[in-house]
Amino acid sequence: MDNIFVKPSADVKRVSVATDLVDDVHYPIYKPAVSAEGADPVHVSDANPMPVSLADVSEAAPLPVALPGGLLSDAWGRSKVALDFSVFHGMFTVDVPASMWIEDVDGVEVDATNFTSAGGALLCTGVNGQTNRLLSKRHPRYQPNRGYLYSSSMLVDTAANAIDHDFGSFTETSGMFFRVNAGSIYAVLRTTVSAVTTERVEEITFEGDLTKGNIFDIQAQWRGVGNIKFFINLVQVYEFENLGTLSDLSVNNPAMPIGFSINGLGSMRCGCVDISSEGGLKDTRQLGFTGSGEIPLSNQEVAVLALWIQPTITYEGIEVRNTFDAALRRLSAFADGSSLFKAYYTRDASKFVGTTWSPADSGAAGQVAAVTSAIVIDSLTGMTTIESRRIPANGSIEVSNPDEQYGDFYLTGGDYIVLTLTAKANVDGGASLDWGTEI
Repeated sequence: MDNIFVKPSADVKRVSVATDLVDDVHYPIYKPAVSAEGADPVHVSDANPMPVSLADVSEAAPLPVALPGGLLSDAWGRSKVALDFSVFHGMFTVDVPASMWIEDVDGVEVDATNFTSAGGALLCTGVNGQTNRLLSKRHPRYQPNRGYLYSSSMLVDTAANAIDHDFGSFTETSGMFFRVNAGSIYAVLRTTVSAVTTERVEEITFEGDLTKGNIFDIQAQWRGVGNIKFFINLVQVYEFENLGTLSDLSVNNPAMPIGFSINGLGSMRCGCVDISSEGGLKDTRQLGFTGSGEIPLSNQEVAVLALWIQPTITYEGIEVRNTFDAALRRLSAFADGSSLFKAYYTRDASKFVGTTWSPADSGAAGQVAAVTSAIVIDSLTGMTTIESRRIPANGSIEVSNPDEQYGDFYLTGGDYIVLTLTAKANVDGGASLDWGTEI
């Protein structure tokens, strides 16, 4: 090894650089060194290797490979190499669509009053002495062997008030959600076993300002007993470590609506909200069908078939919310003479007082009911017309969802569909419909 002199351009002093001489060519030798600020450099060698992290690395404590941020893997710890599938989402830029959201006061459904669009956000207003809730009509169902992810942005204006501000996914008997009360925030799991509803409530350490805009996520393995993580601003703040610890399911029903609830005087705002299936797809469905058979028609509008999705069902001896969603797939009708076919939609139960319902021909027994030729025609007043078609003489029609891959007409608990026929003469005719219920 030879030393040569390197003359800087300023020509002030010379620097000695060690080199290797190979074929009459000098190659400078540089030794990497590491040091703390203000300390002398230490050359890197076998005895003193370059550190690769701030902590010692060994078989017992290997080099971490996870990047910062808690949502870069799914609920099962697998790297997110697949796109999440949004099952249901809400944005409130100009309104709170009645076709997608249901408001209730102390559990009784009411017209939209306390949940409105304001400044592009959902404004949730609580009234003293009441529990005001907004629930999605959809009940996004957990997809087996997929992660379940709830996401929202919230500004809890009255976070300091000693009332419950709840937001997440829940019903009266099940849920996973955040709760803000008296300036503190909590992670909550709700379940019902043997007709007894209980909550597990754990306080979250959070030093931020809950009245400002923060983003909130709940990531669940579920499978009935899986771990459930809570995040604020993409940082994990709590985990229910359920695996190997539970005697019952952590949350008894994994098909829950997105929910907002305030049980007193206060307010909070939501920018947007979503429930996604991590790596999931559009849900598999069980098909159901019901028909009217052949019914005498006249030149007056005749209600030939009605379908009702029951709002509640009895489970383990108590009445609970019916969370089975049905997507309307096809409407069909026939008539011996030229006729007009119409389909109506409503949630107004008062129009069917005294109606006797029977189970539909097929589908989820006890959850979908149908009736034929027993509907007072005056009850159609005020209903929403969703289809109107002319049937040619001795003909039939079939109306299917043309965009079924991307959009659906969902029916949930409390919805009614009524099919009618109006003939030009006394002839016979009938109608049918089928749907798909998420499994």
